[in-house]
Amino acid sequence: MATEPNKARCSGLRYYLFEGVGELPVEVEWRGPLARREYAFSRDMVSCRTRSLLRRRDWEAPLSAYRGVLKKRRKYGKNSYLYMVILKHAGPPAEDVVLYQSTAPENLRTRQEECARLLELPALIETDEGILERTPAELDRTVRQRVADGSLEVRFDPASGPPGSGLSVRIEGDALLLRSRPSALNYLLVAPLLLFGLVVLLSGTRGMDVLRRAPAWVGVVCAAIGLGGVGWQLLVVEELLVSPHQVRRRFTTAWGSFAEEAVPSDEVEEVYSGKSPDGIGGNRVQFVADSGAVSFGTSLTKAQRHWVRDCVIAVLSR
Repeated sequence: MATEPNKARCSGLRYYLFEGVGELPVEVEWRGPLARREYAFSRDMVSCRTRSLLRRRDWEAPLSAYRGVLKKRRKYGKNSYLYMVILKHAGPPAEDVVLYQSTAPENLRTRQEECARLLELPALIETDEGILERTPAELDRTVRQRVADGSLEVRFDPASGPPGSGLSVRIEGDALLLRSRPSALNYLLVAPLLLFGLVVLLSGTRGMDVLRRAPAWVGVVCAAIGLGGVGWQLLVVEELLVSPHQVRRRFTTAWGSFAEEAVPSDEVEEVYSGKSPDGIGGNRVQFVADSGAVSFGTSLTKAQRHWVRDCVIAVLSR
């Protein structure tokens, strides 16, 4: 006997197609101000009917044509973002399905894992090397467990040192301490701004030269930003401590530390080089657990981030 589909209904900018749904098949109706979409999900097929004032479109695709379930952040309006979980088609983006959408990043990873389990598809993670896949069976399994069962490979070479400059490593008891200082390139990026600001301030406002015609406040702003940048490069060190108990990141100065983040080591499920789980900020090494996330490597190069990733995976697998 065929199973009767679950019925669900949602609307508006913030919605979750699978709210209260425990199993497939499911039929979901979404209503917006000017459009309506009707979805049907089964174990082997996805279909959609779109109705609006300007467009009518029906399509269906086998579930096997979808690569998995992806988290995404997209610009919405002038200063706002939408946080989405997308059923990602391996082909045309027109057949992607937004399963969850919110204006806040909370619960994004939880929703992604719920959708991946329900659809029995991989959870996708965007990294600076491409997209990683975690099968439903790998979800909620820690790095140590995944290395033990062979689903995660340890690629670290203990004989290799950190590439480039600005990254140091040392052993402190049973913990590994990594310290990151800005490379010379960072100073080259900041110093011209400081120099430009000083030239504008010292040149005055007379004469035909472009610098001399620049308002004094331009010099003040540029000099302040440049001086702050140079001060940050000289005085602040980013540290990552990996111990049997926790993975902890903090910024340290001669006067103390700040911006400390930590997660228990035995809860870390993902280690990758890319943006944060919410898609916020630049590429760093991310350590993700259900209880939170830690990022490290504000000033690291791509090669250094990959070295740190492989090194920490090897440490956490012990």
